Amino acid sequence: MRKFSVAVSGTPGTGKSYFAQKLAAAVPSSFIVEVNDVAKVQNLFIGVDEYGTKIVDTKALGAAVRAELRKGFAAGASLAIIVGHLVPYIGMHFDMAVVMRCSLRVLLKRLIARDYPKPKISDNLLCEAMDCVGTDMIGKAKETYEAATAADSKVLIAYISTIASGRQSIKPKLKEINLMGELYSMIKKGEFEFGAIP
Repeated sequence: MRKFSVAVSGTPGTGKSYFAQKLAAAVPSSFIVEVNDVAKVQNLFIGVDEYGTKIVDTKALGAAVRAELRKGFAAGASLAIIVGHLVPYIGMHFDMAVVMRCSLRVLLKRLIARDYPKPKISDNLLCEAMDCVGTDMIGKAKETYEAATAADSKVLIAYISTIASGRQSIKPKLKEINLMGELYSMIKKGEFEFGAIP
């Protein structure tokens, strides 16, 4: 089987790890690299942001992730699944990328459950509405797809499983995901107090 890399990225809370686990279960010869875990284990931090979140040295993270891929492939795996919202910024190119998307109302509940401060939630919701991660993923993979529903994920997992096994498959056609209307509705209804980043 060929060596194949799939990046799974998206705004925090959109379901990246869940999708990666489902994909790994569908492809026995696969391994997952969680970039946040790599950063923590190797202490690749260079400061903190205005929310108190640690800032990662993305260049060092890219080198560390490449080392993890070499180890995984050397152990006999054929599919590497690289997961995290920082994936577009670590200077790597992938065979395929999946950007996870999420309803803003669902995302809001998830971020509140994570105890994110309001300004950080606002920042993440706006980024998701504007598809910041999807935009930043452009040019970093041979093929890029977005998934917002369980049906989208199922289609992509089937497609990736087929490609990773070395077989040909028709590229999936997924609908365009536009969350700006939902953002406008939330602002209009006062469902969340959106504000400028401090």
